[in-house]
Amino acid sequence: MQNRGFNITASKKRVLAAFIEARGNVAEAARIAGVSRQYVYEVLSSLRGRGFRIRALPSFAVLGRAFFVFSTRGSLPQNAYTIVRLSIYALNGTRGEAAVYLVPRDALSEFKVLLPLGSSVFEVFDVIPAAPQVRLAEIKVEGNLRLPEPPHVRVDKYDLAIMEVLNEDLSNPISGALPGVSRSRLSYHYRKHVKPLLRVLVDPALEGFYTRPLLITELKANDESTLAAFLRIEEVYILIPRIDRLSAFVLFDVDNIYAFLKALVEARERKGLNFEVRVIGFVDPLESTKLSIPYALRASWPT
Repeated sequence: MQNRGFNITASKKRVLAAFIEARGNVAEAARIAGVSRQYVYEVLSSLRGRGFRIRALPSFAVLGRAFFVFSTRGSLPQNAYTIVRLSIYALNGTRGEAAVYLVPRDALSEFKVLLPLGSSVFEVFDVIPAAPQVRLAEIKVEGNLRLPEPPHVRVDKYDLAIMEVLNEDLSNPISGALPGVSRSRLSYHYRKHVKPLLRVLVDPALEGFYTRPLLITELKANDESTLAAFLRIEEVYILIPRIDRLSAFVLFDVDNIYAFLKALVEARERKGLNFEVRVIGFVDPLESTKLSIPYALRASWPT
């Protein structure tokens, strides 16, 4: 994981990947990595001590319909539906923007009217942080691999308030998520509704989306297992699969684009993998927003 500036040992890298795969469950992460719970806490504490924030994202697929939008003809709106907005320098020498929106089902018509003419709109399954384990050149595709599927949970104002607190930092106490609501009620909602929906994001940036430019690509595969295998790749930061589960928009953190493209070709040729990657451009991290819970959801919470 040196490409992300973690500079951690192989054992700590394994623990961090297990923690992300376990969706923030320390006991499950310890079981996956084959270490003690105390060691998991030590790894997390070490990262926090170096300025990393360990944040929780909800599975957006449970909260509404998500759309990835790309535009080169006008600015995309930063509005009540925005999960993230990315400023992109495309390889064809143009500047564009991409954004992911979470739209309530009764607001689809209103949402589409707000987009610039000529925008490309793709419905996506979710926004999934990678649980990196191996380098791209070592990618392995197992037939039983699947994209993480969230349980069908009906969320309410208590759940959404807890998600907002944990989106800032997974270690934040949930006791103050809603003033006047008892700790026991909030704990119940966390265990039953929120915890199964969480995704873990290790955020290295105090400001902006990331600490350096990321490569944004479109990935197409012949099967879901190949797509899911990219969630285990160290160079992958975020994977945004489309609803067909055979294609995705992927944010890569790479030191050298030549070496990255070479590793892609070698993975296809040597391992017989069937996928295609189209490089769109680079994400400007300081001009892009952080992943967050859309205001349209927060606006319905009690004051």
